[in-house]
Amino acid sequence: MKTGNNKSAYKLIIYCGIFLFSHTIIAKDITFSKKYEWNYDVNADVKVLLKNYDCDVIIETSSTNKVRFAIQIDVESKDDEEINTLKNYLESLSFSANENMVSLETTFWENLNSNNSVGRKVIKMKLKNGESVKLSEFKIKASLQIPATTLLELSSKYSKIEMENVQNLKLDSYDDKIYGKSVVNEVDLSAKYSKLEFESFGPTIIDIYDCNFTAEKTADLTIKSKYSDINIGQTGNIKIEGYDDNLTFKNTGDIELQTKYSKIISNITGNLNVDIYDSDFEIEEIGNLTISASKYSGYNFKSVKEVKIATSYDDNFNFGSLTLFKTDHSKYSDFTISNLHTSFEIVDGYDDNVKISNTSGSFKFLSVNSKYGDIDLTTPDSLPLKIDWKTKYGKLNFDESKLTTRIKIKENSDFEYQGIKGVEKENMPYIIIRGYDIKMNLNN
Repeated sequence: MKTGNNKSAYKLIIYCGIFLFSHTIIAKDITFSKKYEWNYDVNADVKVLLKNYDCDVIIETSSTNKVRFAIQIDVESKDDEEINTLKNYLESLSFSANENMVSLETTFWENLNSNNSVGRKVIKMKLKNGESVKLSEFKIKASLQIPATTLLELSSKYSKIEMENVQNLKLDSYDDKIYGKSVVNEVDLSAKYSKLEFESFGPTIIDIYDCNFTAEKTADLTIKSKYSDINIGQTGNIKIEGYDDNLTFKNTGDIELQTKYSKIISNITGNLNVDIYDSDFEIEEIGNLTISASKYSGYNFKSVKEVKIATSYDDNFNFGSLTLFKTDHSKYSDFTISNLHTSFEIVDGYDDNVKISNTSGSFKFLSVNSKYGDIDLTTPDSLPLKIDWKTKYGKLNFDESKLTTRIKIKENSDFEYQGIKGVEKENMPYIIIRGYDIKMNLNN
């Protein structure tokens, strides 16, 4: 009998234990949700600093000289005391503020970490007053309303930010998604691993790394970038220092570009000044192109005025309509031109390929001084022309019957030729070739 009673008591203890354990597991957590708000009377040109971390924020502007900052929290905990500790802390929370400057932050804790314990999430939060709370769920979002003329300095990480129209902005972003309307005055923007979309900017300084940046319209830009995609509609003058970027514009002012391993696409651009390495251009229409140094790059332009190159090495140039071309030094480069208007000149070349499909009635000259090279030139049948050729191992293919030969000397491997097409006169269009082993097809 004793044995039976002991067994029954033992079973009862086990059942009670299982019941209590199960009850603990399925017990519903205590929830708490509240919006906390802070209001400050300020000057119209107040400076507002917002430090944000892992919190979605909506930023709006108003015509009043007030700063309104709100934090919405939604938490869950097994213990009512934990929630009361957090509530008491938030109710006493204050920020540094006066009429000229307000400093705000969404991180009201000193540190925050979470882990799973017995299949449950446990969030440990140490508050800035030294107290600690344990939560099973924690969510936060914030809103900020500022005067329109505020200077806003926003530092943010791991968040989604929505911005209305602001006048002055300094932004430091890390792994954010930021959506904004217009910023009227100057913008100072630095970002890493972020997606940034704006409607319009005033003059802007951009320093980004591995970002996606989009804007419909901006004033002048200064860009320092690596591994980023930049897409801008209409913009003013641009100064770019880049590396492995994709740059897309519609209409721009003048561009000053120093980059490596990048791609640049534009519809209409002002003057373009570049120092590049292993990059590619696709531009419909530009003003003047100036290249201080270029290697292993591709240029595809439909319409260009003047092209002046200091050095080119193993580049590929493809021009539609081109007014004037001059390169001081080129090596292993290809130059393809659909329609040349005035002149083409290689001062010092080495093994370049030149193909000019057509020249206009305003054509003045083609001048090439190179060691090796292939030239294919087509001029109108009606165009008067003077030819001055002097090479070693060179070859000139043309219809000699259309020219009056003045000098023709073939001595060993040396070749010299001078001839006139049409009536000779001062300042008539001419072709002058100097070099070593140059081949030329002249379709005249």
